[in-house]
Amino acid sequence: MLAPPVYTDFSSLESLRQEAKLDPQQGLREAAEQFSAVFLQMTIKAMRDASFGGGILDSSQSEFFRDLYDQQLALEISQGDGLRLADVMIEQLSAAQDLAGSADKF
Repeated sequence: MLAPPVYTDFSSLESLRQEAKLDPQQGLREAAEQFSAVFLQMTIKAMRDASFGGGILDSSQSEFFRDLYDQQLALEISQGDGLRLADVMIEQLSAAQDLAGSADKF
């Protein structure tokens, strides 16, 4: 199993490739969770952009750290039982893969 993800860990893609080679089902889960995290991060960013205005203490530095926080928050939510988007993706991709595999037999 991979270490808990951190948004600033750029080597996680290589770890994901290695995991997929060893255990394709676990690799699919990790990829689905990462996609879910990206989707959540975009959703959080859109919600922040839709706010009515900045606070009195807002600055470019506070926005930078808030964005980092939002990105890490998205990773944490995608790893837990919160949204379960990864589970739906795995179910859909596994069904499509099974269908493709059975079509190859004919």
